[in-house]
Amino acid sequence: MNFASRTHLLLLKDNVATKWLPTNIDGCVLWLRSDLGVTKDGDNLVSAWADQRGQGGYVFQATQNLKPTFVSSYALFNNCPSIAFTNEDFMSVHPIIEGESLTLFCVLRMSAAQINGYSHLLSNSIDGNYLGESLDLSFLNMSIYDDGSQNFEIPTDLGLAGDDDPHIICFSLNISDSISIYVNGGIIEEASDISAGSWTPLWDTIFGGYCETYQCAEILIYNSILSDPNRLLVENYLNGRYVIY
Repeated sequence: MNFASRTHLLLLKDNVATKWLPTNIDGCVLWLRSDLGVTKDGDNLVSAWADQRGQGGYVFQATQNLKPTFVSSYALFNNCPSIAFTNEDFMSVHPIIEGESLTLFCVLRMSAAQINGYSHLLSNSIDGNYLGESLDLSFLNMSIYDDGSQNFEIPTDLGLAGDDDPHIICFSLNISDSISIYVNGGIIEEASDISAGSWTPLWDTIFGGYCETYQCAEILIYNSILSDPNRLLVENYLNGRYVIY
């Protein structure tokens, strides 16, 4: 057993013994879990999804044909529930997340690449329409935009779309300095000395754009770039719940 595997097992053991939670790390600004805080109708369409930090935050969608769907048990997420976003489904974030640095984690499966246009994981938008900055999966990359003009892009084949596999994705971003992308605990891409032009550091939408189906089990966002030890704690917490890798 290698060091990473031993560390993973020890962290899982510690999580069980001490009931470790993602909010044990300072700076958590959004925590969504598909088994908690989901408001849905008789057709399992989701109108609200409560932030589990206990501070009154939530994401929401009032328009019927843009609501995602609650799935009570999803085999690829260790039979935990899932929220399914299809086509143009999105949810608005309340309160809006502000800040020039962030670390985002998402337990995600993409069933196919974008149908047309962009497929956002997190964005600065109005009513789900593309406005400015986005963490974008449509071209399997991360893109920063300003007023519709691309300022910085990391093209990389993350292997997410259409592979039918679940993933734990982590974006670690400072808009004027660096970005790192991790998938299933391993770094996929990183860059430094990036510049985002006249950036507007406001995040108000999860998902949106165009994708055949996203299945999402959990989302965590922190208002800083996490240290490697803290990132590993979060990734191992997520993998312990969903057994992704």
